[in-house]
Amino acid sequence: MCKENKYDRQRGCVDCPACYNLVQDAANIHRKKLSDLEKILNDIKNTRTVASDADFERSLEEMQQNVDKLWKEAKEKSGSGKLAAVMY
Repeated sequence: MCKENKYDRQRGCVDCPACYNLVQDAANIHRKKLSDLEKILNDIKNTRTVASDADFERSLEEMQQNVDKLWKEAKEKSGSGKLAAVMY
């Protein structure tokens, strides 16, 4: 297998045509962005913080109420308590 930007191992891994440099440049840019993203994700993983967001808490509570309401309606419409065994 040849290194990047080389091909044809039988001929000694010759350089790709100059136009391939555009592809190589784009690949290098993507690698840099992936590396930056990996660093950000590692930073997030290693520095856990507790966020206090009243809007999020309120939205979460509303969502829980909606789930509870849907659960109750589903149990009522099923005609039995079988759903309770599945969910809880």
